[in-house]
Amino acid sequence: MIDLSRKELPNTITVNGDSFFIKTNFREWIAYSKIIQKKQYTLGELYFLFEDKIPQVDFSFELLDFFTNPNVTPRNIGLQNVSKERTFDYIEDGEYILSAFMQAYHIDLTSIEYMHWHVFKALFEGLPENTKMAQIMSYRGYVKSNKTQDDFYKNQQKIWKLPNIEEHEEVDIDDINDLFYNS
Repeated sequence: MIDLSRKELPNTITVNGDSFFIKTNFREWIAYSKIIQKKQYTLGELYFLFEDKIPQVDFSFELLDFFTNPNVTPRNIGLQNVSKERTFDYIEDGEYILSAFMQAYHIDLTSIEYMHWHVFKALFEGLPENTKMAQIMSYRGYVKSNKTQDDFYKNQQKIWKLPNIEEHEEVDIDDINDLFYNS
């Protein structure tokens, strides 16, 4: 989840209480996605993601957490009629992703030097339905449904419901002071 109350995007992972600087450019994380698709890989294959020091213990979960950048919405509650098929591949669908970014955002992914992975992921997930990539993903993920339109929207409300205030993590007073005094 991108926290818009903060100016910076994350550039570290925390492993056993220690912070490690990682590369955040989208190209590195697309390479990461290809590695983790393999059934077996070694931690050594992931060292390229670190800026300097590398954790001496397993860090695969922390990298996966950065890669997925989880958000509370959409909720994964009892989703029925959801395809289990992969709907995209960053490498195989490169042309369509490139054209979708050009069409939707006027961004040429082949010529930009840097885009943070979380920004890339947010833009990718928000591609308009009229882009070829969004259409392809829709075709690949299609599952026949007998639901009425009313049922569909009730289900969408459940999936996209924002969490209650109590469900959010407690705000740290240091974060509040940091925001106040550094603005």
